Amino acid sequence: MQPRVQSQARLKRLVWLLSALFVAVAAAGGLGTWRLAGDAARLQAETAAAAAALAAARREAADARQAAAAAQRALRAAEDRAQAAEGGRAKAEAMAKATDAMRADLEARLKAAEAARAEAEAKLKAASEKGSERPPQ
Repeated sequence: MQPRVQSQARLKRLVWLLSALFVAVAAAGGLGTWRLAGDAARLQAETAAAAAALAAARREAADARQAAAAAQRALRAAEDRAQAAEGGRAKAEAMAKATDAMRADLEARLKAAEAARAEAEAKLKAASEKGSERPPQ
């Protein structure tokens, strides 16, 4: 009988050892599961924060695109105004040149008219002097 009792004792020790091992494995698995649950919660929180940050970044990007489009429109409008101003300046310069040419022409005509008047006055004076030298008949 002795071998049988020793076998039962060994079997009991083996069962206790396997039970302790099972409890240790279960505890380690529970601890690992608990850690994984904590990691999953942290990752979910990070994902939610990243999604919120992404949405904010998208809104900021849309606002920036709108601002860039408005700036481009303003730049085009400014370029159009600059071209119109350049065209107006060119027209004003052309009118100034034409006015200068017309003024020079009018000054030349005025000088010619003054010379003709002076010549006519000189002829009139010469004629009146000739007329006063002749005796009445």
